[in-house]
Order: sequence, then C-alpha cells, then structure tokens
Amino acid sequence: MKAIYTRYEISDLLKDLGEDVVHFRAYFRTEDLPEVRIGVLIPYYDLQNFIKQVDPEAYQYITKIRTSMQGYGPKHTKVLAKLEEEGFDLEPYIKQFIESKDEIFISNHLDWVEGLFKLKVQETAKEAIKNINKSLGPNYAKDNIKLNDFKDDIDQTLHELTLKYYPEIFDMEEKKIEKYRHALITATLNFSSEIDKILNL
Repeated sequence: MKAIYTRYEISDLLKDLGEDVVHFRAYFRTEDLPEVRIGVLIPYYDLQNFIKQVDPEAYQYITKIRTSMQGYGPKHTKVLAKLEEEGFDLEPYIKQFIESKDEIFISNHLDWVEGLFKLKVQETAKEAIKNINKSLGPNYAKDNIKLNDFKDDIDQTLHELTLKYYPEIFDMEEKKIEKYRHALITATLNFSSEIDKILNL
C-alpha cells in the first residue's frame, strides 16, 4: 500500500491558544481507496527537519528567514508569509514527506481515521475539547498574544536604546555582540516573566 499525495491544509494555534505555531495536514489516497477523510498531521518542525535531510540548502534558507526576524516565539505564520512572498513552495516537500512513508505508517493512519469516526470516540473527543477550553478560560489566547507582543516590544525598545546610547557595541568583535544578544534576551524574558507574575498574583 502506497500513499499518493493529493493536497494539504495549514492550521495554526493563534486563535485557540495565542501561539504562532503551525501544523500542516497532508491528504493522500491509495490505489484502492479514495482520499482519507483526515489527513496526516505534520508539525512545522517535523517538516523542517525532513527538509533538512532532503534539501539542506532549502533548510538553511527557511531557518535564515526566521533568524532575520525580530522577536520571540516560533512566528510560523510570519515565516510562511515571507516564503510565499518570495515564491518558495513547500508543497513538493510535503508531497515527498507523505510519499516517503511506508506501508505500516499508512495502514496505521487509515485505521486511526476509521476509529475516529466511531460515535463513542467522537463524543469523548468533544468532551475533552470542552474541558480543555473551560480550563484555559475565555481570555487565554488573547492574553498569550499580548504577552508575546509585549516581549517583542521590550526587546525592540531595549535594542533601540542600546543603539542610541552605545552604538559602539555593534562595531565590536562577534564574541561581545553575542554577549549583548544574550543580555538582551535575558533581560526581556526576565522582565516579561515578572510582569506576568504580578498580573497573576
């Protein structure tokens, strides 16, 4: 049994959790079966690691896009937007990822999908989602987005102030610039963490 790739979708956690984390869902069919009702979930980093194995240059290109962006967190949607802007197509890698899977993987996925459509499993899943949403609270995603934006703004503000008062740092040797980066990250994360603690006392 061989997977024949058909299409993919992208989903992220921004709305539900306030985290800029992306997953790909890749669909396939086989010679004997139509397209699966639920595609294979591929986390962003799994696809990135796969690309690293099959096309190191493409991996370096994707990695460089993220490291060139200011701010904290994965920023997957921003990376994907930049890739699209520059005409870089991820679909060939998603296709290769799915079609590289062996018969056992494909068979297990098909069995899993079939099991999900049993009534009892669906009811249990709905109840679990309801409980998760209840435990997180209605403002969880909004608060998370605010905290991540806060960290990005702290970082940018401290960097601009350093550049204003001590521009000579950026003409120093790489070892000292790296120490500056470390100090900036530490200050940003420590301060944002303390603010978060104060808010949740």
